[in-house]
Amino acid sequence: MPAPRWALRVGVLAALLAAGASRGAPLRADGGWWSDLDKGQGVRLADVLESPERHRGRALTFTCVFHQQEREFNPLRTRFNSERYANISVWPDGAALWKPGDFARDFPFLYVARNGPQKDELLRYETFTRLEVTARIEAVVDGSPFLEVLGARVTGHRLGRKVMDYMLRGEVYGRTAGADAQTLAAENFQGALDAAPDLAPVYVTLVRERLAEALRNLGRNDEALRVLAGQSATSGSEEPEATAPNEPSAPTLPRGGSLPGEDVEQPTTSGFPAPRQPTPSGSPAAPSQPPPIPPPSPPVPTYVPGESLRPSLPGVPTDETPPAPRVPSPPQPPLLAPVIVDPPLPSTPPGGRPPVRKPRLAGVK
Repeated sequence: MPAPRWALRVGVLAALLAAGASRGAPLRADGGWWSDLDKGQGVRLADVLESPERHRGRALTFTCVFHQQEREFNPLRTRFNSERYANISVWPDGAALWKPGDFARDFPFLYVARNGPQKDELLRYETFTRLEVTARIEAVVDGSPFLEVLGARVTGHRLGRKVMDYMLRGEVYGRTAGADAQTLAAENFQGALDAAPDLAPVYVTLVRERLAEALRNLGRNDEALRVLAGQSATSGSEEPEATAPNEPSAPTLPRGGSLPGEDVEQPTTSGFPAPRQPTPSGSPAAPSQPPPIPPPSPPVPTYVPGESLRPSLPGVPTDETPPAPRVPSPPQPPLLAPVIVDPPLPSTPPGGRPPVRKPRLAGVK
């Protein structure tokens, strides 16, 4: 039975209105594959790794930290192979990557198609870049999920290598006992907070906890409480008063308590200082007298071998008898070695016959 004419007219009118509405509403500039409609179910990667079967077959969106490109393929049990996919590893968001245990627990089973629009961009990310990834679990092998990446983008809050450098140095100093090492650790943890004003809140909390621990090791408990409360470690502390730019600073007194050129009140026997004598105005000050030159010291006597030393201290009697003159001994003739004359050797040995010489080897010279 044909449809009524009025029903056909209503259908055509509805189609025209729909076409006009679609032409009048342009697409959003930030639409496309990463619009809110293309995002998956918001989850934590740590929860997905703990129970992957609960999330199988669904598009999932989670935050993670990029590590590096990998080569973890299992083509016999999954559809991921090195010819069609690139492999990357990430860390779950909130992992304290400056600790060796958390750094070693990365997740290496994320795969992106080599002909995908974001493959090159994803492989160029620097280590410790914080990402928001949408992926789907395609297989679960021995309790580990294998995910295909559908899209990724850098998050507004970040982590970054600069923050990690501060945290790694702080951890090295923090493992050493002593006030100097703990002070350097606290300075590096504070540097991590200052290096990234847009640091992710989860990492701000972790860094503040580590900074508060270093401050407690230094006995600065009040500053540690302020850090945990989200305040600066130095907030509320009294700062030294600044000296006015045109106001001269007070001179430092020497040990005697008076400045050079200043009259010093001398105490009297009554215990009260003697009245200060006024200096007539306009009269020049008496020049300072140079210290007296000490008299020259007497020459040191020279010791002659063979002489007896006499004491020269005051009050000690000395023997003034001059020493007897030394008589030189007569020269001794030089010693001559005795001349030893050897007896002549006999021309022939006993028996009158010379010994027979052994023949030499032929060719030896």
